[in-house]
Amino acid sequence: MSLARAARTVVALSTLLAACSGGGGKDAGSTAPTQPVAPTPVLTTVTVSLSAATVQLGQTDTARAAGFDQNGAPMSIGAPDWATASGAIATVSPSGIVTGAAFGRTTVIASVGGKQGQAELVVVPVAVATVTVSPSAGSASPGETL
Repeated sequence: MSLARAARTVVALSTLLAACSGGGGKDAGSTAPTQPVAPTPVLTTVTVSLSAATVQLGQTDTARAAGFDQNGAPMSIGAPDWATASGAIATVSPSGIVTGAAFGRTTVIASVGGKQGQAELVVVPVAVATVTVSPSAGSASPGETL
């Protein structure tokens, strides 16, 4: 390689390096800082809450679901798919209305975006407020009926 060609190669490489490094002037490397891009929120947790942990047989309660992203921040999840672990104990409507169907324990489950949350529910008997005996007057000896 001739000396002139070697000199042109050195000049070309020097020009290329200067262009890649900001030219070496007083403003070299003074590009404006870029703002970090916030990660897109991703649903990672679904929680289920009931206004009470117990419901009386035949009575209702409303289940609510909440979603949280990877940073624990609340996020909108829309309408979840609702279910119970035992439809014989309690049922739940598409809008989250839970109805006690039989005495016992079950779990209310909300599913959203492949994630599930749950809450325990106990169905209890209806409390008896009063007992009325009829007829109101009369008497009977042991073993007799009125």
